[in-house]
Amino acid sequence: MDNNPGALIYTNTNVQKVLNQESIACTIFEEGEKIVESLRVRAIPAAHQPLLAPVPQNTAFLVNELFLTAGDSINQSLHAFSGTQVLALPILAPWANVRPVATFLEAMKPATAIPAHDGFVIDQFRDRQHRAWESYAKERSISFESLNGPEKSFEF
Repeated sequence: MDNNPGALIYTNTNVQKVLNQESIACTIFEEGEKIVESLRVRAIPAAHQPLLAPVPQNTAFLVNELFLTAGDSINQSLHAFSGTQVLALPILAPWANVRPVATFLEAMKPATAIPAHDGFVIDQFRDRQHRAWESYAKERSISFESLNGPEKSFEF
């Protein structure tokens, strides 16, 4: 927000409660479709993966029918959006197990997967995981693009 104070934040009810505590303005967008500038964004309720703690609300977002971020979900309901150009794949999370995440990747069949939900691990472990996912995805004709290192860009 410091770098872009005019940014619009769209989120679900659970996240709005956290942002309100920090006096960050946001708009609830949990389901349906919106045009935001030149982007068509669809909000999709998608069950959060199980946790030991209470499970928060999760919303997946599909941008221009090309980019899907599933949040903390690998729910089968998202299979309806398989074949998207780019999938933000939650590869590391407190709930994540590599085999179900891999099965989700295979079912989604994106042209490109980018790692998501891996910012809390040390660089050495994250980089090793990215290399493993890159190899796994390549064997399935999916490009896996780590966002660490040289800047990457995707056209929407």
